[in-house]
This record gives sequence, structure tokens and C-alpha cells, in this order.
Amino acid sequence: IMKFIVAVLSAMFVWASATSFPNPASAAPRAQPFKGLSKEEQAVLLPVQNAIAKKDWTSAQTLLPAALASAQSPAARYAVGRFQFETGIGANDVRMQAEGLDNLLASGQVPAADLPTIYRNQGVLAKNGGDKVKAEAAFARLAELTPSDPEALITLAQIKSDLKKPQEAVQLISRAIEM
Repeated sequence: IMKFIVAVLSAMFVWASATSFPNPASAAPRAQPFKGLSKEEQAVLLPVQNAIAKKDWTSAQTLLPAALASAQSPAARYAVGRFQFETGIGANDVRMQAEGLDNLLASGQVPAADLPTIYRNQGVLAKNGGDKVKAEAAFARLAELTPSDPEALITLAQIKSDLKKPQEAVQLISRAIEM
């Protein structure tokens, strides 16, 4: 039985490694009208929004720290996160993409339908960046949100294995196999 489990685990890890992860660009949250912003927040966010619309990534990167510092409301934090993510994609800045996703989630304003995509991409960026603990947390949340997604379970199992948590990895793979 142990040889069978090891063979299945090996096959699943090979499958998970070969499975292409989604492109973070596909995680772009749906545009929402920015309601609930103060005049001050609007004044700081508008230039960033304009720079992004013009695909002027350098200007957007320069303007984002002030926007982040002035974002007090959840709506403003959502807007900054979205702008960071979009700018990170445009400027090919993975760190900024990850910060944008983190800020989107921290805002508490991400629509429930978008959460699985955001968590999946947060996990992928963390995993690719070597932050296995953050990747584990993101994929664990994804597995909670999409309990019938075997790919999420396999990826989480792989991360758990990397983190030297073999029992948890085996449980996740067993769940995925049952699906």
C-alpha cells in the first residue's frame, strides 16, 4: 500500500508541476466605480488612474506611494491595490503585482466572485517568489473557497510537502483523488 501511495503522490506532484499556473494578468479584479472616496483621496488617485489609462507605467509607479499613503477608506485601499496590480502587470513588476493583490484583499472590498482568482494568483506569485508560507496561506484559503477544485488541493499539497508537512500533503492528495 505504501508503494502505491508513493507512486500516486509522485504522479500527482509531476502533474501539479506540469500544470500551468494562471497568468497573474488574468487576476485583474473587475473594475468597480470608486464610491465612498473623500475629495482628498480622489485628488491623489485620479493622476494614478490617468497614468494607467495612458499606459505610463513609470508615472504610475511614481504616483502610487502618495496614493497608498493617502488611502484611508476601504474603497481607496481597493483602488490603490487595483492600481498597483495593473501597474505591476504593465511594468512587468511581480513585486508590485503581489503588493496590489495583498492590498486588494486587505481592503475587504473584493467581490466574493473574484476572491478565488485573487487568492490563486496571490499563491502563485508567493510560490514563484519563494515565500512558501504565504503561498500555503493563499492556497489554503483558495481550497476553502473552492472545495471541489482538485488543482488547488494538489498545489496546496505540493507546498505542504515543500514545507515538510507530509501528513497534511497526503490528506490533501487523498481529497483530490476522491474528486
